[in-house]
Amino acid sequence: MFLIRKFNNLIDLAKLFLTCKISQKRITINSIRDVKLGKYTKLQYDSKGLISFLGKFSCRRFVTISSSGGEIVIGDDVFINNYSSMTSRGKIKIGNNTLIGESVKIYDHDHIFNQQALIKNQGFKVGIVNIGSNVWIGSNVTILRGTTIGNNCVVGAGCVLKGNYPDGSLIKSTIGTNCQESIVTYEEITS
Repeated sequence: MFLIRKFNNLIDLAKLFLTCKISQKRITINSIRDVKLGKYTKLQYDSKGLISFLGKFSCRRFVTISSSGGEIVIGDDVFINNYSSMTSRGKIKIGNNTLIGESVKIYDHDHIFNQQALIKNQGFKVGIVNIGSNVWIGSNVTILRGTTIGNNCVVGAGCVLKGNYPDGSLIKSTIGTNCQESIVTYEEITS
C-alpha cells in the first residue's frame, strides 16, 4: 500500500521531513527550505520506494511523484509545472536546472501484454529514464521507459519520447513522429 502525503504548507513538509528521517529514509531532502511544493502535491512511495531531492526544488499544483519499488532522484534547481506526474518502478533521474512543463508524464516501466492473459495480471517491463541537466520539457510530453535525454535539450510540447537524445538536441513533434535537431549555441552564432 502506498503512503500518500499531501502538502499544503511548509509545516506539513516539515512534519514529513522529520517522519522520513525516522522511517527508513524513503524520502531524502537536503534542506526543507529549498523544497517548495504546490497545493495538492503528492509524494507516494511504498516500502521499497525512494525519492531524493538533491537541492532546490519547486512545483505547482496537482503534481504527483510516485515510487513503487523504484528510485526517483531530482537534481538541484528543478521546477515542475501543474498536473505533471512521474511514476517509478526502476529509476528516474532528473538533472540540475531542469524545467518540466504542464501535464508532463514520466514512466520508467511499461505493461507486459499478450493475448493469453489479462493485461493487469502480466506485470511490467522496468527500465530507466535519465533526463540531463539544463533541459526544458514542454507541456503534454510523455517520456517512456528506456529514454535518455542529454544535457541542454529542449523537448517541444506534445512529444512522446522513447530512446536516446544526445546533448544539445531540439526535439519536436511532426505529424506522427518526433524529429531531432541540434540546438545552435550562442558561441556558434557569434563566431
